[in-house]
Amino acid sequence: SMPLASQSRLLRVLQEQAILVPAGGWETVRGQDAGNVASQTGAPPQFALGSVVAGDTLPAALQDVLRRIARAHHLVRLGTEGEAPLNAAEGVDVQLALMRFPSREARQGEVVPYAAAGRVLHAGEVVAFRVMNPTTQMVDVTLLFIDSSYGIISIYPASDEHDNRLGPGQYITTRRFVIEPPFGTEHVVAIAVKATTGTTRATFTYLEQPALTLAQQSTRSAPARHSPLGKLLEWAMYGGETTRGTHSADHHTYAVRVLSWQTTVARQP
Repeated sequence: SMPLASQSRLLRVLQEQAILVPAGGWETVRGQDAGNVASQTGAPPQFALGSVVAGDTLPAALQDVLRRIARAHHLVRLGTEGEAPLNAAEGVDVQLALMRFPSREARQGEVVPYAAAGRVLHAGEVVAFRVMNPTTQMVDVTLLFIDSSYGIISIYPASDEHDNRLGPGQYITTRRFVIEPPFGTEHVVAIAVKATTGTTRATFTYLEQPALTLAQQSTRSAPARHSPLGKLLEWAMYGGETTRGTHSADHHTYAVRVLSWQTTVARQP
């Protein structure tokens, strides 16, 4: 699949409205509202930056969108392919798989493999994610979905109150999702950290966008944010401070896996 880094963007103006769009445009769906400026380009609403004659609001809106793109890009870059071989046996790792189901009610699904053209999903298909702890360590797992609009959404745990600890060999399958517009490149990132003794669970749900500044004020996220991986993520995604060598010195205490795919219109009959 096409990485975030390869998706160059252009600032275009339609009817005095500034819109940030990929160089190749968005894939549109028949029946979109032709009178809506964002719909004319297939643009999600958050990329319609506003009027070019509305004073000083455009620079701030553009900066916000570019910051959203950069955060998502850096998070994906920290991960390794979900189906790659395991790290050292004594370290922390997590396996991540994309599952496709014939319907919402179907009990059995199949793994969507990485093919020559990457992974491709079509509108209307039903998918879920399977996360497994293949090591002998106890790990705390967070699963983050990055949509084609660069939103970052936590899909596991469902909330900070839910248990996200997986023992050796344990796995979870998330709830099911139906593929729908806007289409483009999407990702899921699994973050696993070595579990600490006691009841405190490390969760990285605070990485969600766009409510990032509010999430960083939450005391629930403190254990994860202050961990070696949390410091690395803060440095990579938000320009925070971290100590040099954190990534290599503490790699055995965490793992970041990523799966990417392309979403597109429904299959032709």
